[in-house]
Amino acid sequence: LCVTESWLQPDLDSRFLIFPGYKVARKDRPAADGQNVRGGGICIVYRSHLRVEPLEVPTAGSPLECLWVSLGGRRSAVIGAVYRPPAASSAATDDLHEQLLHLHSLGRNTFVLGDMNLDLLCPVKPGVDYYMQMINDLGLKQIVTQETRPSQSDRGSSGTLIDHILVPVTEDTSAALVIPTSCSDHHMISCQISTDRQKLQRPEITIRSTRSLSVDHLCLELLLADWSGVYSASGMNNKWSEWLTVWS
Repeated sequence: LCVTESWLQPDLDSRFLIFPGYKVARKDRPAADGQNVRGGGICIVYRSHLRVEPLEVPTAGSPLECLWVSLGGRRSAVIGAVYRPPAASSAATDDLHEQLLHLHSLGRNTFVLGDMNLDLLCPVKPGVDYYMQMINDLGLKQIVTQETRPSQSDRGSSGTLIDHILVPVTEDTSAALVIPTSCSDHHMISCQISTDRQKLQRPEITIRSTRSLSVDHLCLELLLADWSGVYSASGMNNKWSEWLTVWS
């Protein structure tokens, strides 16, 4: 699962983001002059039994935000999450081109998912033709065909296709699905590719039994507990640790 505009910041621990059986690779938007920057950020969520390793890929320092991971197995591949800010110039497209060239040298199929902020429903818009030519030159194809950001009547904007899935032209994929979601003004996009099945190692999850729970007794314990450490702790991570101390 590739997420763009995660809005995550380094002081938020990844353990708050995912549930048992999954892991997350993150690349938060860097701070400017020591100040946290609102917005941006990308991450990739994956099942914990998969062999996934982050890849260091040279960048030209453009506003483009990219996170690349290697998916291991007999049929290894590279997965990338990409966010191109709306105001980015052609330099961001050039940066993506150079990163994809570097990944191509690894000899593995590369799959890219992300918000490119280039509307493919309107090919005359600036940057679209240049972007599509870059894709073709690299032997890739874009498989999303429907609008991914619906029209917003309050802003007077029409629907756009700015969220893309790039796959090798030789790759056999399912048709891309565009799935409406209530948690974003973008739709979710999805496709299936053929990969080798990796053995699932079932995770061990410890839970507290509620079979003989007395709700009134639990509420009384919570009411009488000393939560001062939670209130006085600074930051989300410290508050969570203090909360666990009381709960345990």
